[in-house]
Amino acid sequence: MSNSVNKILMFGSLFVIIFYSIFQGIFNLDPHHWGLMLSNAKDLYEKKIPYKEIFIQYGIATTLIHATAFAIGKNLISLIAVTSVFYATGIFVVYKIAFKVLESQTLALYVLITLVLFHPLAIYPWSNYIAFPFLMYGIFISINDHDRYWKSLLGGFSFGLAILSREGLAPAIVIYLFLSFFYDVFKSKNFKKSFHIFLANTFGCLIPIVVFFYFLWFYEIFNYWYKLSILLPAIYADESFNEIHSFIFKVLFREIYKGVSHGDIRWIVISCTLMINLYILFLAILNKPRPYINTGMTKVSLACLLLTISALHLAEIFRLATSSAIGVVGLYAYLQGKGRAKIFFVLSSIWMAITLTHGNRGNYFFPSLNVIQGGRYTSSPEIFKGQFWSIDAQEYYKKIEADLYRLSQLPCEIKYLYNGTRDSLFQVISPFERHQIAPFEVLSDRVSNLRSDLIPNSEIENAKRIIVIKTIEKDNLPFVVPPNNFILYNHLSAPQQYFMPSNQEILIFAPRICFN
Repeated sequence: MSNSVNKILMFGSLFVIIFYSIFQGIFNLDPHHWGLMLSNAKDLYEKKIPYKEIFIQYGIATTLIHATAFAIGKNLISLIAVTSVFYATGIFVVYKIAFKVLESQTLALYVLITLVLFHPLAIYPWSNYIAFPFLMYGIFISINDHDRYWKSLLGGFSFGLAILSREGLAPAIVIYLFLSFFYDVFKSKNFKKSFHIFLANTFGCLIPIVVFFYFLWFYEIFNYWYKLSILLPAIYADESFNEIHSFIFKVLFREIYKGVSHGDIRWIVISCTLMINLYILFLAILNKPRPYINTGMTKVSLACLLLTISALHLAEIFRLATSSAIGVVGLYAYLQGKGRAKIFFVLSSIWMAITLTHGNRGNYFFPSLNVIQGGRYTSSPEIFKGQFWSIDAQEYYKKIEADLYRLSQLPCEIKYLYNGTRDSLFQVISPFERHQIAPFEVLSDRVSNLRSDLIPNSEIENAKRIIVIKTIEKDNLPFVVPPNNFILYNHLSAPQQYFMPSNQEILIFAPRICFN
């Protein structure tokens, strides 16, 4: 293929990611995941204190990038757009890694197109996608043999930003830096140069992290960060992902087996990728020469296997696509050595293209024809402007926003909102402060107790300064009893939403004193 055709295919593939991410996002109504990230972005934009007043679960850099996007767009689409651009940028960096390792523009293009078809869009505004380009750029710098230590410093800095985007990447990155150093010493026999590169990488990685910890110290919020970044994941692991305690690879192996046995091409590709990269790394450690093994390829395989850590608690395609899928480079290196790269690319591409929007277990949210036909341009509430939601969903949020605004105008000076649902979008359109650890209901007492100062029991008992939103099954509406000294101000039927129970009625309780 000519250079111009390669560029058209490359940039066309990246455009597909951005287009499909935004297309799906404008029809998507996921008030839990999208609502959480939108709430965080809006809170930071409004200068609320990170960790103390914002429920940041994954990394400050993700919230900062989303808040910057929100400052430009002031709506949900801005988060969709920036997340898709970051994901597309990460895949472009993998293309550069492939070109460097495989020394073939055609094979590098195979890698890029395979990754795009493997996971063609950002399904969430999640930290995995934001960290992805930083992570890949750090790996790209590490596979280049150079004497300019500022490049290693820059690569380490990128790793640091990846950690601040998704803190759970820290163990894999730290281990990668140490093992890369030992491998460089083993291969080059030049301890001094390898050590200088390692120091530059490490120092670069520490720069943004040290700045971040200085920020925590300066604003006296280290304890709040510790609760959300250290204690909270430990509670989640204990209560929701306890399978990893019995056998750490159990969830991953189960999903691979399920996917392969059902003929899911994406799980077939990822299983082949993991096995081949394990084989490549094994040969490299034993110093068994092969045409497709070099220093860069060994490090790619090392990164592929280490980054699988990010999918051990929940083995989902989007987690693998933004981490260990870099191992597709190793897959094509091996297949090229066997003379099978082209045929694998053609057959797998056709199979993945056929299942791009349907039969793709890596994308749960691609809108159906009914959803697309039923979507109407949303103009209100303003923060949802540009979404294409059903009329029912639009009216639902309009009414809740109007109710909360009217309540905010009462002379009894209501200050707080307690959201007893999983819908974080209520907090986004609320004029009241949050009086709970997260912008949605937390069912675990262990999680709630991390912020005992925000447990709303006393405010609800006093029934003076707080609004309470709850959800029940519609059939139970006639039996509703408001909390003491509250009245049922309004109730609405909830539309169909992702991650929300069906057949639900939303109840808004207001203090009785406000109507005396």
